[in-house]
Amino acid sequence: MDDIYRLHLTVTSGFAYRAKIDFKNPGQSDWKRSGNLANVSLGISKEVYLKDVSGIQEGAAVRFVMDIRLGRTVVASEIFVYKKNSDYYATYNGTRKNISNPKSVFKGRSPSFIDVADFKGRLSTAINAGEASALFLKVTGGYAYKVKIQYRKDGNSSWNTTNHIVSVTAGIPEMVNISDVDGINSGYQFRFVMDVVAGYSNVIANEYFTYKKDITAIARYCCKGTTLNPRINYNGVKVYSPVDFSYDLDKQKINAFANENAKEEKFRNFSIYSKDDSGLFVNGCVRVESYNLADIMLFKNNGRIALITAEKKKNQSQITTYASGPKDDGVGHIWFIDKDYNCYEEDVFLYGELAKKQSTDCCRSNADIIYISWNDKLMGGDPILRSITANGQFQDFFKTVGFESVVDKDTGRRFYHAMVDCLQRRFGYCDLYDEVFNYATTMEFEKFEFLSQGKKYIFWTWKGYYLNLGAGAEMGFYEFVKRMSLKELTDKMMEGISEFFKEHAKYMLPALPFTELTAKTAFKKILSMVATNDEYDYYESISGTPTFRMKLALAGKNNLPRLIHSYEPTEKQWWITTFVPYLQGVNPKDLAPEYTVWIDEEHAQLINDFDIACDQKPEMKGKWRHEWIDGGVHTLVHTFE
Repeated sequence: MDDIYRLHLTVTSGFAYRAKIDFKNPGQSDWKRSGNLANVSLGISKEVYLKDVSGIQEGAAVRFVMDIRLGRTVVASEIFVYKKNSDYYATYNGTRKNISNPKSVFKGRSPSFIDVADFKGRLSTAINAGEASALFLKVTGGYAYKVKIQYRKDGNSSWNTTNHIVSVTAGIPEMVNISDVDGINSGYQFRFVMDVVAGYSNVIANEYFTYKKDITAIARYCCKGTTLNPRINYNGVKVYSPVDFSYDLDKQKINAFANENAKEEKFRNFSIYSKDDSGLFVNGCVRVESYNLADIMLFKNNGRIALITAEKKKNQSQITTYASGPKDDGVGHIWFIDKDYNCYEEDVFLYGELAKKQSTDCCRSNADIIYISWNDKLMGGDPILRSITANGQFQDFFKTVGFESVVDKDTGRRFYHAMVDCLQRRFGYCDLYDEVFNYATTMEFEKFEFLSQGKKYIFWTWKGYYLNLGAGAEMGFYEFVKRMSLKELTDKMMEGISEFFKEHAKYMLPALPFTELTAKTAFKKILSMVATNDEYDYYESISGTPTFRMKLALAGKNNLPRLIHSYEPTEKQWWITTFVPYLQGVNPKDLAPEYTVWIDEEHAQLINDFDIACDQKPEMKGKWRHEWIDGGVHTLVHTFE
């Protein structure tokens, strides 16, 4: 019997059916029938993965069952063997055919038609598409996916599968450099596997490649479709020239790939880090566009960083960056974090065609760099403001505007948290604020909106780099109030700036590098560039909006601390935050905050309505874990990966 790992199912002739599977596990003599695995209807194909069949074992005999409504069932005659790492799938088309002189009888009637599970063939998913050293992955449409890689030695029949490597969302493509995948050696074969968030898992690309470490050949995919009908579109392999540290806008030779990515994304942010925790040692080198294809660093106007080196000079480590591009006001910000989590920042400018050398002194004599991050957003960091927050100065001012700082007794590190009665509570929240935030610095957010008892509520989560407050994460619980015009929201933001300067004037604070008028003018200019609507849904925590006991555990990835900080206040919250001044310039992708909300039984209807929304909305499905503890308290847990 031939092996398969899934079924591809379609239908014609204007009817629908439920897909089931008959299977016999190894050593069993009787067929066992699964429950409903997929509903197939006209124009909507479905994939049935045998691994999802409850009770099935590797090596089981399987056959397709087409269950039509009104009690009609068709069992396909073809029998296959389930093999988890098979390269093959079987495809069927359900169809209704007219017949004359029928010989069969159904429930005492002679039908004029017959339902057929039409076997189209057993197809291989594996096509050798040549050599490559990296994958470029993007998505269009309303779903996101996580990336895995399957690999094997040349000549082996079975594939090994990695854990999730990166997540890809609409508008934010990702690069997977195969040299960063543990277990894959030069000459191995590899292929792309897509796990759709709130959809199908183990969707395997048809193409596999031979991994060659020293070539700049990138296999490109664009994934489309829906969560339950995903499509992997292969766009070919492109080969790019090695970096020679020059910028050639006319020939578009070296920067062909950089320019293409610049069109895909408004801004690009990512990090380089050591995968074995040993750090980028002094005298180490990262040649960004050839040595490590996953970490091409771009300016908004197609400039680039070509090379990063580290060396010791007079008992002091020095980081050198080479950048090139059209000479104008282009600027980016690069941060280095050493093994003791000391952070060093450099502003990188464009100086013309030839790569310009810029150096940053790292103050410690043995600064092994374990993490590098980059962005070309509007703002970097102000060293004076960073010093104030890191050292806990002007605590009265921070408390007045609604923040308090705590020092961890074990690490001696300082963290900041929002107080319940803070200035921000008076100004609510809307998408426009996120648009401004994302323009100025690096952030990611998620929104979980639901209806309960005639009101619209939302859990809103964020993670990112908060300038002088450092790395951080937040979660707010809001109630929809009304639609507000762009002018009303602009006036509200101007009011907030006035309130800030009013409080600033009460304390002996260092002079700010801008006046109130300058700040308002700058904000209005930013709003004119980033605002996407004339009206926005406006949310607040108002009188009567529920508050809950909350916890925020901020975890780090990729050489950042495994647990950066855990905060669990006793007072009920509407907005919980953690900000970490000692970690500067961190990429949001390298943060994984976990949010916990405890909801009492008095809000049982609210939690029930939230559960319903989590089941029905694709963007919420599978994102929250709902548990119960003693006393009828509901526990919601969400990790922002």
